[in-house]
Amino acid sequence: NGFVFDELGTAAVQIAVKVAKDSDAGIIFDPGPRAFSFSIDNDRREILKQVLSAANVVLATVDEAAALVDFDDMGLPLKLADGSENARLPKVLAQALWTRPYCVAEWIVIKCGPDGAVLFTRDGLEIFVGSPSVDVADTVGCGDSAAAAIVLGYLNIKKARQQARSEKGSEDLSKEILVHMLEETLTLATAVGAATAMRAGAGRNVATAKLVRTLLSKCIGSVHQDPGGFAISSRAAEQAMHVLDSSLRTHLRKR
Repeated sequence: NGFVFDELGTAAVQIAVKVAKDSDAGIIFDPGPRAFSFSIDNDRREILKQVLSAANVVLATVDEAAALVDFDDMGLPLKLADGSENARLPKVLAQALWTRPYCVAEWIVIKCGPDGAVLFTRDGLEIFVGSPSVDVADTVGCGDSAAAAIVLGYLNIKKARQQARSEKGSEDLSKEILVHMLEETLTLATAVGAATAMRAGAGRNVATAKLVRTLLSKCIGSVHQDPGGFAISSRAAEQAMHVLDSSLRTHLRKR
């Protein structure tokens, strides 16, 4: 994330990226609140290019993505809530990132706060998911919590694709299956982020599995529609709960 640039020197970041890529590890980059620093520091701008040239997934809020692409020069307001009058904004930002010749991300995820989030894939898929409505106690840790779900979903999809190819030769996952897996990944991410917002403080005060299940269960059997127009489908909520439980069982078996 963006804070690593405050804690480590440029050379250390470069080595970490190289080790990850040489090990065939996925790289998920979340610039965080320090995103603005890339536009005012030439050294950071250069290392940002290197990170984006290696990152499989870029995960950012609207403001953070705007900072990465010098959005002020594009002449569009940074507003999405209250009716989503600029619902096209996440796509504009994702496309702007992909126009950078050094950005190779497979996914770009734009977090839109209480509206939800949008996931774009390089091959043209667009997944819009709402966020459960909650009483917010503290937003610290929400982004990191959501990022954990994105990492889990990315790894699950990577594994499913590898399995499909090994069983069917050169074939990939069907578009239908891929869309469903992307939607359940983003649904889990928004639910985890919302659950974290209900608890004050970060660290051990982030979302609990029980609280995430409670939020998802409220979406099962109906379509949860937020004021901004993003929605959580019943199917995606049910599958997101299954992904969460499966991950927890796997973790417990390894302990």
